[in-house]
Amino acid sequence: MADFLQYCEQFSQLDQETIDDLFQNLKTKTYKKGDFLLRSGETCRHLFFINEGLAKSFFYNNDKEFIMRFFSENVLFTVFDSYLTQEPSNFTVVTLETTTVTLISYEKMESLCKKHHCMETFFRKLISVASIKMMKRISEMLEEDATRRYNKFVQDNNSILQRISLILGKTDGEYKLVGDLTILETTNKIQLDVEHTGIGKGRFDDVRAGFEVSGKINRRDFGLQFHLLNEAGNLVVGNDIKLNCDIELIKEA
Repeated sequence: MADFLQYCEQFSQLDQETIDDLFQNLKTKTYKKGDFLLRSGETCRHLFFINEGLAKSFFYNNDKEFIMRFFSENVLFTVFDSYLTQEPSNFTVVTLETTTVTLISYEKMESLCKKHHCMETFFRKLISVASIKMMKRISEMLEEDATRRYNKFVQDNNSILQRISLILGKTDGEYKLVGDLTILETTNKIQLDVEHTGIGKGRFDDVRAGFEVSGKINRRDFGLQFHLLNEAGNLVVGNDIKLNCDIELIKEA
Protein backbone atom coordinates (compact mmCIF):
# COMPACT_ATOMS: atom_id res chain seq x y z
CA MET A 1 0.00 0.00 0.00
CA ALA A 2 3.00 2.29 0.44
CA ASP A 3 3.34 2.86 -3.31
CA PHE A 4 -0.37 3.70 -3.56
CA LEU A 5 -0.10 6.25 -0.76
CA GLN A 6 3.02 7.77 -2.27
CA TYR A 7 1.19 8.13 -5.59
CA CYS A 8 -1.78 9.87 -3.94
CA GLU A 9 0.42 12.29 -2.05
CA GLN A 10 1.90 13.55 -5.32
CA PHE A 11 -1.41 15.38 -5.69
CA SER A 12 -2.42 16.14 -2.10
CA GLN A 13 -0.90 15.56 1.33
CA LEU A 14 -3.21 13.22 3.26
CA ASP A 15 -3.59 13.41 7.01
CA GLN A 16 -3.50 10.24 9.13
CA GLU A 17 -7.28 10.04 9.58
CA THR A 18 -7.78 10.18 5.82
CA ILE A 19 -5.08 7.55 5.25
CA ASP A 20 -6.72 5.21 7.76
CA ASP A 21 -10.14 5.64 6.14
CA LEU A 22 -8.67 5.22 2.66
CA PHE A 23 -6.85 1.99 3.48
CA GLN A 24 -9.98 0.50 5.04
CA ASN A 25 -11.75 0.92 1.69
CA LEU A 26 -9.06 -0.51 -0.59
CA LYS A 27 -9.06 -4.01 -2.03
CA THR A 28 -6.25 -5.87 -3.78
CA LYS A 29 -6.92 -8.38 -6.53
CA THR A 30 -4.76 -10.35 -8.97
CA TYR A 31 -5.86 -10.87 -12.57
CA LYS A 32 -4.49 -13.37 -15.06
CA LYS A 33 -3.19 -12.31 -18.46
CA GLY A 34 -6.14 -11.57 -20.73
CA ASP A 35 -8.60 -10.83 -17.93
CA PHE A 36 -10.87 -7.82 -18.37
CA LEU A 37 -10.89 -4.98 -15.87
CA LEU A 38 -13.66 -3.43 -17.96
CA ARG A 39 -15.56 -4.48 -21.08
CA SER A 40 -17.11 -2.16 -23.62
CA GLY A 41 -20.75 -1.64 -22.65
CA GLU A 42 -20.06 -2.01 -18.93
CA THR A 43 -20.01 0.85 -16.43
CA CYS A 44 -16.62 1.55 -14.84
CA ARG A 45 -17.09 1.37 -11.06
CA HIS A 46 -13.50 1.43 -9.78
CA LEU A 47 -10.24 3.28 -9.72
CA PHE A 48 -7.32 0.92 -10.44
CA PHE A 49 -3.76 1.17 -9.14
CA ILE A 50 -1.30 -1.30 -10.67
CA ASN A 51 1.05 -2.77 -8.08
CA GLU A 52 2.57 -5.19 -10.58
CA GLY A 53 1.72 -5.98 -14.17
CA LEU A 54 0.50 -4.28 -17.33
CA ALA A 55 -2.85 -3.37 -18.88
CA LYS A 56 -4.17 -1.44 -21.87
CA SER A 57 -7.32 0.49 -22.72
CA PHE A 58 -8.67 0.42 -26.26
CA PHE A 59 -11.76 0.65 -28.45
CA TYR A 60 -12.84 -0.69 -31.82
CA ASN A 61 -13.87 1.33 -34.86
CA ASN A 62 -14.89 -0.58 -38.00
CA ASP A 63 -13.24 -3.72 -36.56
CA LYS A 64 -9.94 -1.86 -36.11
CA GLU A 65 -8.42 -1.66 -32.64
CA PHE A 66 -7.33 1.74 -31.38
CA ILE A 67 -5.15 1.70 -28.26
CA MET A 68 -5.67 4.67 -25.96
CA ARG A 69 -3.05 3.96 -23.31
CA PHE A 70 -0.90 1.35 -21.62
CA PHE A 71 -0.81 1.23 -17.81
CA SER A 72 2.13 -0.24 -15.90
CA GLU A 73 3.31 -0.25 -12.29
CA ASN A 74 2.56 2.63 -9.90
CA VAL A 75 -0.15 4.21 -12.06
CA LEU A 76 -3.68 5.01 -10.90
CA PHE A 77 -6.24 5.00 -13.69
CA THR A 78 -9.82 4.41 -14.74
CA VAL A 79 -12.03 5.11 -17.74
CA PHE A 80 -12.96 8.54 -16.47
CA ASP A 81 -15.95 9.37 -18.68
CA SER A 82 -17.73 6.18 -17.62
CA TYR A 83 -16.52 6.40 -14.02
CA LEU A 84 -17.65 10.00 -13.49
CA THR A 85 -21.03 9.65 -15.22
CA GLN A 86 -21.64 6.05 -14.12
CA GLU A 87 -22.76 5.25 -17.65
CA PRO A 88 -21.60 2.40 -19.96
CA SER A 89 -18.13 2.75 -21.45
CA ASN A 90 -17.07 2.53 -25.08
CA PHE A 91 -13.64 1.36 -23.95
CA THR A 92 -12.22 -1.98 -22.89
CA VAL A 93 -9.41 -2.47 -20.36
CA VAL A 94 -7.56 -5.80 -20.45
CA THR A 95 -4.47 -7.15 -18.68
CA LEU A 96 -1.42 -8.00 -20.80
CA GLU A 97 0.37 -9.85 -18.00
CA THR A 98 -0.53 -11.33 -14.65
CA THR A 99 -1.49 -8.10 -12.91
CA THR A 100 -2.07 -7.19 -9.26
CA VAL A 101 -4.18 -4.09 -8.70
CA THR A 102 -5.44 -2.11 -5.74
CA LEU A 103 -9.05 -1.02 -6.25
CA ILE A 104 -11.43 1.47 -4.71
CA SER A 105 -15.07 1.69 -5.75
CA TYR A 106 -16.85 4.77 -7.04
CA GLU A 107 -19.17 4.87 -4.02
CA LYS A 108 -16.36 4.63 -1.48
CA MET A 109 -14.28 7.28 -3.23
CA GLU A 110 -17.31 9.60 -3.28
CA SER A 111 -17.77 9.06 0.44
CA LEU A 112 -14.10 9.75 1.19
CA CYS A 113 -14.14 12.95 -0.87
CA LYS A 114 -17.19 14.22 1.01
CA LYS A 115 -15.65 13.42 4.37
CA HIS A 116 -12.05 14.56 3.79
CA HIS A 117 -11.14 17.80 2.02
CA CYS A 118 -7.60 16.56 1.25
CA MET A 119 -9.09 13.51 -0.50
CA GLU A 120 -11.36 15.73 -2.58
CA THR A 121 -8.32 17.81 -3.53
CA PHE A 122 -6.44 14.68 -4.56
CA PHE A 123 -9.31 13.46 -6.74
CA ARG A 124 -9.86 16.85 -8.37
CA LYS A 125 -6.18 17.11 -9.31
CA LEU A 126 -6.17 13.50 -10.55
CA ILE A 127 -9.05 14.27 -12.93
CA SER A 128 -7.29 17.41 -14.18
CA VAL A 129 -4.10 15.52 -15.00
CA ALA A 130 -6.05 12.69 -16.63
CA SER A 131 -7.97 15.16 -18.81
CA ILE A 132 -4.76 16.77 -20.03
CA LYS A 133 -3.26 13.38 -20.87
CA MET A 134 -6.43 12.34 -22.70
CA MET A 135 -6.41 15.47 -24.87
CA LYS A 136 -2.74 14.89 -25.61
CA ARG A 137 -3.45 11.29 -26.63
CA ILE A 138 -6.31 12.36 -28.91
CA SER A 139 -4.03 14.90 -30.58
CA GLU A 140 -1.44 12.17 -31.16
CA MET A 141 -4.05 9.89 -32.75
CA LEU A 142 -5.10 12.69 -35.11
CA GLU A 143 -1.49 13.29 -36.17
CA GLU A 144 -1.34 12.51 -39.89
CA ASP A 145 2.41 11.94 -40.05
CA ALA A 146 2.86 8.23 -39.28
CA THR A 147 6.59 8.63 -38.61
CA ARG A 148 5.97 11.20 -35.89
CA ARG A 149 3.23 9.01 -34.39
CA TYR A 150 5.61 6.05 -34.29
CA ASN A 151 8.52 8.02 -32.80
CA LYS A 152 6.24 9.56 -30.17
CA PHE A 153 4.85 6.17 -29.19
CA VAL A 154 8.32 4.67 -28.80
CA GLN A 155 9.46 7.69 -26.76
CA ASP A 156 6.46 7.58 -24.40
CA ASN A 157 6.35 3.79 -24.02
CA ASN A 158 10.00 2.82 -24.22
CA SER A 159 10.01 1.32 -20.73
CA ILE A 160 7.27 -1.20 -21.62
CA LEU A 161 8.06 -1.78 -25.29
CA GLN A 162 9.68 -5.12 -24.53
CA ARG A 163 6.56 -6.28 -22.65
CA ILE A 164 3.94 -5.78 -25.35
CA SER A 165 3.03 -7.29 -28.72
CA LEU A 166 1.62 -5.01 -31.40
CA ILE A 167 2.06 -3.54 -34.86
CA LEU A 168 3.15 0.10 -35.03
CA GLY A 169 2.73 2.25 -38.12
CA LYS A 170 6.03 3.95 -39.06
CA THR A 171 5.19 5.48 -42.44
CA ASP A 172 2.46 4.85 -44.97
CA GLY A 173 2.72 1.17 -45.82
CA GLU A 174 5.59 0.49 -43.39
CA TYR A 175 5.20 -0.95 -39.90
CA LYS A 176 7.15 -2.27 -36.93
CA LEU A 177 6.02 -5.67 -35.64
CA VAL A 178 6.76 -6.22 -31.93
CA GLY A 179 6.14 -9.69 -30.51
CA ASP A 180 7.45 -12.85 -28.86
CA LEU A 181 9.57 -15.45 -30.64
CA THR A 182 10.18 -18.84 -29.01
CA ILE A 183 13.03 -21.15 -30.02
CA LEU A 184 13.89 -24.24 -27.97
CA GLU A 185 11.68 -23.08 -25.06
CA THR A 186 13.45 -19.70 -24.88
CA THR A 187 11.19 -16.71 -25.56
CA ASN A 188 12.43 -13.23 -26.38
CA LYS A 189 10.76 -10.05 -27.57
CA ILE A 190 11.80 -9.16 -31.13
CA GLN A 191 11.06 -6.34 -33.56
CA LEU A 192 10.61 -6.89 -37.28
CA ASP A 193 10.09 -4.48 -40.16
CA VAL A 194 6.88 -4.95 -42.16
CA GLU A 195 6.11 -3.49 -45.59
CA HIS A 196 2.66 -3.61 -47.12
CA THR A 197 3.28 -4.50 -50.77
CA GLY A 198 -0.26 -4.16 -52.08
CA ILE A 199 -3.81 -5.47 -52.34
CA GLY A 200 -5.27 -7.40 -55.26
CA LYS A 201 -7.65 -10.14 -56.29
CA GLY A 202 -6.75 -13.83 -56.44
CA ARG A 203 -7.75 -16.42 -59.02
CA PHE A 204 -10.99 -17.09 -57.18
CA ASP A 205 -11.88 -13.38 -57.05
CA ASP A 206 -10.88 -13.18 -53.37
CA VAL A 207 -9.17 -10.10 -51.93
CA ARG A 208 -5.53 -10.60 -50.97
CA ALA A 209 -2.98 -8.40 -49.21
CA GLY A 210 0.77 -8.86 -49.48
CA PHE A 211 3.43 -8.11 -46.86
CA GLU A 212 7.20 -8.43 -46.67
CA VAL A 213 8.64 -9.04 -43.21
CA SER A 214 12.34 -8.71 -42.43
CA GLY A 215 14.60 -8.52 -39.44
CA LYS A 216 17.53 -10.03 -37.60
CA ILE A 217 18.00 -12.01 -34.41
CA ASN A 218 21.03 -13.33 -32.54
CA ARG A 219 20.89 -17.11 -32.14
CA ARG A 220 22.75 -16.92 -28.81
CA ASP A 221 19.81 -14.98 -27.32
CA PHE A 222 17.82 -18.21 -27.73
CA GLY A 223 20.40 -20.56 -26.24
CA LEU A 224 21.83 -21.73 -29.58
CA GLN A 225 25.46 -21.85 -28.51
CA PHE A 226 26.89 -24.59 -30.75
CA HIS A 227 29.94 -23.86 -32.94
CA LEU A 228 30.86 -25.50 -36.24
CA LEU A 229 34.13 -24.48 -37.89
CA ASN A 230 35.24 -24.99 -41.47
CA GLU A 231 38.79 -25.95 -42.49
CA ALA A 232 39.88 -22.32 -42.29
CA GLY A 233 38.68 -22.09 -38.71
CA ASN A 234 35.73 -19.81 -39.46
CA LEU A 235 32.22 -20.31 -38.11
CA VAL A 236 29.94 -22.22 -40.48
CA VAL A 237 26.92 -20.70 -38.74
CA GLY A 238 27.10 -17.04 -37.73
CA ASN A 239 25.50 -15.59 -34.63
CA ASP A 240 23.19 -13.26 -36.56
CA ILE A 241 20.24 -14.84 -38.34
CA LYS A 242 18.37 -12.83 -40.96
CA LEU A 243 14.62 -13.32 -41.23
CA ASN A 244 12.81 -12.66 -44.50
CA CYS A 245 9.17 -13.61 -45.07
CA ASP A 246 6.72 -13.00 -47.89
CA ILE A 247 3.19 -13.16 -46.50
CA GLU A 248 -0.13 -13.20 -48.33
CA LEU A 249 -3.35 -12.75 -46.37
CA ILE A 250 -6.79 -13.58 -47.77
CA LYS A 251 -9.80 -11.58 -46.63
CA GLU A 252 -12.58 -13.74 -45.26
CA ALA A 253 -15.71 -13.78 -47.39
